[in-house]
Amino acid sequence: KVSLAFLGADGKVIRELKGEVQAEASKPTELRAGGPPPPPAATEAIKSEGGAAEQQPSPEAGEERGEEEEAGGRRRDLDKLPTITNGHNRVSWNLRAPEAKRFPGMILWAGGTLGPRVLPGTYTARLTVGDQTMTAPLEVRQDPRTTASAADLKAQFDFLMSVHDKLSQVNEQIGRIRDVRKTLTDVKKRAGDNKAVTDAANDLDKKMTAVEEALYQTRNRSSQDPLNFPIRLNDKLAGVGDSAAAGAFAPTAQQVAVRDQLVVQIDAELAKLKAIWDTDLPAFNKVVRDQNVPAIR
Repeated sequence: KVSLAFLGADGKVIRELKGEVQAEASKPTELRAGGPPPPPAATEAIKSEGGAAEQQPSPEAGEERGEEEEAGGRRRDLDKLPTITNGHNRVSWNLRAPEAKRFPGMILWAGGTLGPRVLPGTYTARLTVGDQTMTAPLEVRQDPRTTASAADLKAQFDFLMSVHDKLSQVNEQIGRIRDVRKTLTDVKKRAGDNKAVTDAANDLDKKMTAVEEALYQTRNRSSQDPLNFPIRLNDKLAGVGDSAAAGAFAPTAQQVAVRDQLVVQIDAELAKLKAIWDTDLPAFNKVVRDQNVPAIR
């Protein structure tokens, strides 16, 4: 098992990638920033420049997938690591927090889901291969072209993370709506001409759709569609985040005010959706059970 983690000065994990490779048995070389590379094996040498990691895999090493974890144990989506082939491989950290959650086919116009840049400071890269662990220090330096204070950068980072986390919450719920809708379609097919089930499914879908359309522009099919169809709440929030991410400045009072207004509207829609999950969905399931809809048709 292989784990590559980046830790802050407080020892908390900022980002972590996990996977499995068929490693050759070897004793890891002590790593230092800018030091010599390790001996050929399925281990990774951590370099300080740009937070890059170089890897020498074994011939049979395959594709890895990693799981991102932020400080506090909050889980993020799986990252797909580059396909590992026989030879020299490099995995680079972009010095950003993990991307906000997305759902398939999502198209945004005003902003994106890229995680904010981490703050300047001292970090640690930690590589674990099986029961062997190697660490190396990383220093993220402030752009010398800016005179932003540490307080300004911290305020910007915290603001962007608040946008990031709310976007993840919204997009995760939109993904769930679409998963439930697929199940409703399947149940209606299995129910045949059972009107009670069909009506209950359509009623549930109608309620979910109302929330979905408030949170996201469901008519988007291409990157240019937002020119014709108004952006919705998640896109507006992403836009505020992108505007605040420009440069190295604390968010303006106007950006904070707009974010707060959007969050109030988003939370109102999410509250409606929670009521659907807590009340309407169980009621629909009861109808399906009472009507003895076959599991397989």
